Amino acid sequence: MNQSLSISAEAKAKRLKSARALAGFSRKQIEDLYEISENTLRLWENPSSKSKGLSEKGAIKIITMLKKVGIICTLEWLLYGNGEGPRTYNNLQHNVITPLEKIINIPEVKWDDEIIFEEVEAFRHLNPDPIAIRVNDDSMEPFLQKGDYVAGNKKYGSDIEKYVGLICIIETADCLQLCRRLDRDKDNKFILSCINPATRIDQPVLYGVKCHSVAQVVWFRKKETPL
Repeated sequence: MNQSLSISAEAKAKRLKSARALAGFSRKQIEDLYEISENTLRLWENPSSKSKGLSEKGAIKIITMLKKVGIICTLEWLLYGNGEGPRTYNNLQHNVITPLEKIINIPEVKWDDEIIFEEVEAFRHLNPDPIAIRVNDDSMEPFLQKGDYVAGNKKYGSDIEKYVGLICIIETADCLQLCRRLDRDKDNKFILSCINPATRIDQPVLYGVKCHSVAQVVWFRKKETPL
């Protein structure tokens, strides 16, 4: 890799955007929850021609924030593009950990149904309480597209609270399976949100949802021919 390119403000901005997309946070939410200014984030992600972009001090703040939501990220990768990219984790003993670039940045990597089926079966075999679904709408673009496959490990009861703010596979009490961003509502219920502002689905936000289980997305495959 060209070192000068990897440390450019634009390259750092692209890596930061990818990490934030995996965490499922808007800039405003990061400001509210982790006291990193929305304006500062905007400057880091959209640097001017004279800007150096994300600083080392800022990168450490981002890495600390990511760790709190279950994402491992190194300073070397975020600032310089060196080493393995960020990885998600839920259960370090059993979970299949997927590098960030395999979830966010793989537009050229596509898989046919037979290979996907084999990998879904492998995921189910290796994980303690797995769930795998095919995305059936445009609600999570650009993170996920219609026809893509996602998987994770189910969590129940009070553990569901730990995944608020993340993109999850959600089983509702009404037996629906959806891939959405999970947020708190009231009375032990949740809000399920799309991240695509231009989605064509009828209800981009669902309020007062009772969840049977949630599973943070830790595995992803892009279908060869999206539906």
